[in-house]
Order: sequence, then structure tokens, then C-alpha cells
Amino acid sequence: MKSNLCNRVIQIAGSSSGETDIQIVNFSHNLIKLIAIKLFENGTTIISTVGKEDKLKPDDNSSPSIVFYWDILEAANEYAESISFSDKTENLVTVVTSEKTEAQIPDNRKELWSKLISKGIVSVYRINPGWNAGAIKRQKQEELSDALIIVGGGEGVEHSASLYVSHGKQVLPLDIPLGSSCGDGLGGASLLYRMSLAKPERFIPITKKDTASKLVNLRYESWKTNPEKYANHILEFLKIYVKPKIFYIRLLNSDESEYQVVEEFFRTVVDPIVQKMQYSIIDMGFSDVKSPFLNIEIFRELHNSSVVIADMSGLRPNCIMEIGYAFGLNKKVLLTSLKGTKLPFDINSIPCFFWDPTKSSDEQQKYFLDFWKRNINRSPLVSNIDNIISI
Repeated sequence: MKSNLCNRVIQIAGSSSGETDIQIVNFSHNLIKLIAIKLFENGTTIISTVGKEDKLKPDDNSSPSIVFYWDILEAANEYAESISFSDKTENLVTVVTSEKTEAQIPDNRKELWSKLISKGIVSVYRINPGWNAGAIKRQKQEELSDALIIVGGGEGVEHSASLYVSHGKQVLPLDIPLGSSCGDGLGGASLLYRMSLAKPERFIPITKKDTASKLVNLRYESWKTNPEKYANHILEFLKIYVKPKIFYIRLLNSDESEYQVVEEFFRTVVDPIVQKMQYSIIDMGFSDVKSPFLNIEIFRELHNSSVVIADMSGLRPNCIMEIGYAFGLNKKVLLTSLKGTKLPFDINSIPCFFWDPTKSSDEQQKYFLDFWKRNINRSPLVSNIDNIISI
């Protein structure tokens, strides 16, 4: 059985102060490489960045780096070599970068960087030429990712965490006492770890009774002599909690004539596929409601979902409004509808899966899964390129 981390995308971010004890820095480098390799083994893509490699002791090239993205790239290379650069090594890492940061890659790292690019192990997303705003890169990293792991760091990781939290994504801060490479922020990952103990639901949207206890068990002090076991516990935590949400937009009024066939389609065709992919299903007809106002809950959950399956059967105005909201947020939206429905837009621009209740569930699952694979990564209706300012 595939790990629920398979096909997930997780960002690892952070840095260390130049004043941090060298043993703690070395421990962190080791830990991050171990986590990265274990994620690759589980079929996970890692989001990272690239650039210069400042050292703990600036005048000593043999001292450890105070950034950790090169550990991720080294881990990707080692993992790829261990499985002989098979097809499974494609796109292990997505690097969000800029012209400026790529130009800062040190000479002793250029060979590794070129190798990873040429073999397809790393895919690169570059922000607009001439730009290097860290906030822009962090926004794109969050957009591409399902969850965030942070160690040390300052304002940068605090901003990243706020982006993930605002979209209902999982954030796992570790309390390793590293500080920040820029000496900024309110406390970085260490502060956020303490906050997660007080309010785990802010950082881990799908919490359980023992979530806080599991977070306590990830204290650095408990594992500072054994990075291998620490990495294993972190991975087990991620397997439990990294479960992106998928939101169903659909006919919910049981008095409508089409309700029963819509219900059967979701229960016998959609649910089995979504469950195999290990998403957390938000179906407002059946999911727990936290807000006293259903409309508020609908739009909150839509906002916090990674994927939306929107069924047009019945052409209900509220469904069409919710679909417009999802498209406006550039969500991954899969449209479905009962065969014979006349849609109020051009299906050549927005593909739709027309399901047929006369066909067997197994047959429809096959067709729907094929539709999913072909359309899940379609470009948004309005892409970022349309928003570039002409100079």
C-alpha cells in the first residue's frame, strides 16, 4: 500500500544563526538530509530554494553552512544514485528561485546543481527576471506545497508559516535552538513550536485528541543525540497529519429530483478514488460544521481546500457561485455533471466529466480517474503571466 505521503508536496525551510553551537548546526544538517531521503522514499516532492552558502565561520570553508537547502539537494542526489537514476527520481525537488539567487550559487556547488537539472531530479520555478523579493518566492512555495516543516529561521519562516496557516495547511515547526541567519524575527521555528503546543489546531488543521502530545514528543531535547530516530518520529507524524482537504461542491437538497443519482455518484465513484489518494473529504452535507453559519463554513472550507470537485448537476445558483469562488482563488477544480446537463459556459475552456448513472461504478471510476489525471494540473483560468507589468 502506498504511503499517504506519496504524491504530496512538502516544503522544508529554515536557517541558523552564525552564533549557534556547531554541534547543533551539524545535527540539523544531518536531520534534514535524513528527513529528505525518507520523504523521497515515500514518494514525496520537496519544495526548496537555492542560492549562496554562508558558513558558520565565514573565514573557514570547512565549517557547516547556516542554510539547509543544499542538504535537500545533496539528499536528492544521493537518493537518485541509490536507485540508479530511475524514472522515480524525476522532480524529487521543486526549487523556487530567481536570477539573482541562482547567480549566487557557489562554484563548488555548480556541478551538483547542473547535474540535478540535467537529469530532471530538480524542477525549477523562476520568479520574474530582475525580482528577488523573498516574500514573492515564499508565496509561490506555499502555493505549490501541501505542508511546511521549519527549523530555526526568523522573519522568513514566520511569514511562510502564516501563509500556510491562512490556507489551512499543515505547519510543523521544530524547536531546535538554531536562531536565524539574518538575526531577525520574533523567534522563528522555536517560537512557533511553543505556539503549536498551546494551539495545535492552528498549525495542524486535522487534529486528534493526542495531537498536542505527539507534538511534545517531537521536542529537540528528547532526540538531540539520535537524529535517525528523530527523523523517523517526524516522518510518522507527517504520515498522520499531512492530509490535504478536498471540497465537494454538489447538489445537497434531497427534495430535488436529481439528488439521489448525484449522491450515488459521489458515494460510489468519487469517494473511492479520493480515499485512495488519502485526501480529507469536506462534504458539507455530511462533514462536521464548526461555524454557526453554514455559508461562512462553506467559503472557509473552500478557501482551505487543495482540490475542489464541483458537480454541476441541477445547475444550482449557490453551486455556481461556489465554483466561481474556487476558480477565483486559482484552486485545482475538477468539474463533473450528470450526462445531458447543458452547462452555462464553453466546455472547451473548462473541461467537464459527464457521468452516466446507467454505467457501472467500476467503469465510471476508471473514466473519472483518467479525467482527474488529465486535468488536475491544468493552468488556472488567469495565470500569473497575465499579471506581469509591462515595462
